[in-house]
Amino acid sequence: MKAGAYLSDPMFKGTPAYIAPEVFKEEKVDEKCDIYALGMIIWEMCSMQRPWQDNIPVVVMARVAIQNERPPIPDSWNEGIKNIITQCWQTDPKKRPTAQ
Repeated sequence: MKAGAYLSDPMFKGTPAYIAPEVFKEEKVDEKCDIYALGMIIWEMCSMQRPWQDNIPVVVMARVAIQNERPPIPDSWNEGIKNIITQCWQTDPKKRPTAQ
């Protein structure tokens, strides 16, 4: 199963590549998880690639939740876009922007 596959495990629901680190860590979840996923969607739109596409879900979980990795953001991308993505990907959900 690739990272783009949907998980229907009782513990996790969703597509692993878009799941926020706190979900994998079984911490408090709220709308900030969606902001993290938005950062992944923006990255996907700009890169025209799926995040973590060659990784199985358990590898995605380890890279995101344990190793605090995120997909690479090329230097050539617009600074505003890079800033939005990195803000959405903050490990601490409180540091992520709101939808407003």
